[in-house]
Amino acid sequence: MPVAAVKHIAVFPAMLLIMAKQEDSLAHAVRRIASRVGTAVLMCGDPEIVDAGPQSLAFKSVICAGRRVRASDIAGVLCRLPACWWSAGYSGVYQERIGAWYTLLCELPCPVVNRFGLSWWLDQEGYALQLSLYLNAALTNTRQAAAHASGPAAVYMVGPALIPGSGESRFMADRLRGDVPVLRHWQNETGVVFAKLTFGADRAKPVAVDPCPDCSAESAEITGQLADAVYSMLMRSLS
Repeated sequence: MPVAAVKHIAVFPAMLLIMAKQEDSLAHAVRRIASRVGTAVLMCGDPEIVDAGPQSLAFKSVICAGRRVRASDIAGVLCRLPACWWSAGYSGVYQERIGAWYTLLCELPCPVVNRFGLSWWLDQEGYALQLSLYLNAALTNTRQAAAHASGPAAVYMVGPALIPGSGESRFMADRLRGDVPVLRHWQNETGVVFAKLTFGADRAKPVAVDPCPDCSAESAEITGQLADAVYSMLMRSLS
């Protein structure tokens, strides 16, 4: 895109940047909440990082939907892009592009959901497995199998909030509330504040951790609860 075609927009410090595909129901729900309360928001599915050469964060900016946004303009980032989104149509040295994005999202002083580790940029399945193993190790002494469990359950973790997914998940969410300090420590260590925890039939421990869950199958009520919790996390810098 020609530089002349890129319009810099001056925004107030409450701007949220949502990086997600158009079909992402959760991203749209967060955007609606932001719009309803008057928070400036920019959503795009193919962001580009520019001015990445200097080692100072102040010189970095992002182009979304033809608009240039400085790092200093952003008060919160919701990153929900699919695997290897950064490689589409890119012919340069991909390590440099990964490094630029990873550094930008890690160094932004505002809330970022999620602040993925470097492994996510290279192997998202392997990264999810690492998260699951780490969480299982932390919960080893706190989880016991539920005697009356009849099937798998899923619980969404958004900061301190635990939101049960569809089906028989409320019981598992209630049991996890006693482990919130452990979960919060895990979040601080990994940078993953929003994830879907899926438990097996015995519900003794999570069998999978998804740091970028697809919420399209959830009801409008659950999606709304998730969006409220995510928006609250993103706006912590203004509280």
